[in-house]
Amino acid sequence: MIGNMWDWVIVGIVALLLFGGANKLPEFFRSFGRAAGEFKRGQLDIQKELDREIQAAKPESSTPKPESK
Repeated sequence: MIGNMWDWVIVGIVALLLFGGANKLPEFFRSFGRAAGEFKRGQLDIQKELDREIQAAKPESSTPKPESK
């Protein structure tokens, strides 16, 4: 029985070869790689934006309060 993820991957590749043809497989993986790269770039952009927001918020919250004597 098909139990783990790798079994499904193998079944998917065989199905692509049978129904899509061998010339469609590189095209599929190329588009998958582009989508994965775009997703990773999006994650990095969000992380950079969060880091900028954190850095911008730090000086406001860490300003020394005047001491009263």
